[in-house]
Amino acid sequence: MTDARIDISKEAKTISEENSLTLEWEKLKDIYRIVVVTKEPTALPNLKLQYWQHEWPEQMEDNTEGKWKDADIRVLIEGNDAARNVFPMIFKSTNIREFRELKKFKALYRRTTKIRLKFRGEMQEIDRVEVYTKAG
Repeated sequence: MTDARIDISKEAKTISEENSLTLEWEKLKDIYRIVVVTKEPTALPNLKLQYWQHEWPEQMEDNTEGKWKDADIRVLIEGNDAARNVFPMIFKSTNIREFRELKKFKALYRRTTKIRLKFRGEMQEIDRVEVYTKAG
């Protein structure tokens, strides 16, 4: 990474459900990178990253609600990360799939109060999730 990033996962409230793991913060965060550490890398194809869309990049019509939005991501396998079962994920530009109508808006982060790792079927074992934002 070219600029300083900090892991904010320890600040989050963690909610574990039957087929998902949610990390939630009290205030909006700009999320740039998520790292999943698991002993079950075969679970990754069954994993979907979502974020709570409420007021970004456009205000929702109903200001009291939001919705889970599937994130367009790329899983990076760097060096011997796969051997260590470390799987970094970065966001693709928002205008490729998520917000095609916003052609000039090319954010490589997602502004949200929560993210969710959702599995097709039963949730697999995850050792740790790291969530990175810009320092400062």
